[in-house]
Amino acid sequence: MKKAREEKYTRAEHKRFAWTKYARIRSPDDFASGVFFGKPRIKANQLRWQSNTINSSLVEFVSRELVKTARLLHKNILGYCGDKQMSFPAMLAQDILHKGLEQPDLVDEIYI
Repeated sequence: MKKAREEKYTRAEHKRFAWTKYARIRSPDDFASGVFFGKPRIKANQLRWQSNTINSSLVEFVSRELVKTARLLHKNILGYCGDKQMSFPAMLAQDILHKGLEQPDLVDEIYI
């Protein structure tokens, strides 16, 4: 299973899948700002799956409220996918969709 995962990661590293070409994604330094321990690891794993919640949004937002909502959405996505133990996963999916419809600025964050 580990070998299959590494093969998928290798295929996903193709230049056509480069997320860094998207203008609104935070730089790795900005994403890891405010973190004191493990900063290189956080920078390296910014655009990879992770089982823990993110410290900041992946997309640059002007409003701090949107950053806070983006962090909550990431937690809900982890709960819905089963990576984090949470009650009522169907309600989490409904909340994710509802937030995306209410606040169109969050759609890119949800997608990424």
